Amino acid sequence: MGHVRRFLDHQLSDPHRTVQVYSLHLLEKGQSHFYVNQAISALKFYMKLTGDENVGSYVRPKKETKLPNVLSTEKSPSCSAP
Repeated sequence: MGHVRRFLDHQLSDPHRTVQVYSLHLLEKGQSHFYVNQAISALKFYMKLTGDENVGSYVRPKKETKLPNVLSTEKSPSCSAP
């Protein structure tokens, strides 16, 4: 219910804001893609539960790809040393 409450609080300032606008707002605030996907799922479930007809498909953020940690040549042990 936390996601729904935050969405409704966000919607008070402008009643025409949609789930899509709210999800972009969350991304701009620096929330993770996982958090935004969770919020979209919670809002879709709530809207289905309340009988809202505007339940549709939403563009979800893509999964974040994280680069691996790489050691510099000074910090990594030499593989060619005997």
